[in-house]
Amino acid sequence: CLGIHLEGPYLNPKPGYIGAHPAGFAIPATIESARRLIDAAQGWIRLWTIAPECDPACRTIRFLSEQGICVAAGHTDATHQDLQQAIDSGLR
Repeated sequence: CLGIHLEGPYLNPKPGYIGAHPAGFAIPATIESARRLIDAAQGWIRLWTIAPECDPACRTIRFLSEQGICVAAGHTDATHQDLQQAIDSGLR
């Protein structure tokens, strides 16, 4: 196994964006919840898909990127400004 691709839980819960994921499990991004998931995965997370609008200040995106995790945008209705801020914070 090369690593884990974690998709969520920081996804846009609105119909049309959440996809097949249960909307009730979509939550705002926080460093604390990200840290718990990283610990649970024992360092195996390599790619993490999030909706940038679920991390308005992009603190979690920056944190994940600093951990060496590739952060991708998905299940999102982000504005151009949201995406640019996320890219500036480490979104790839």
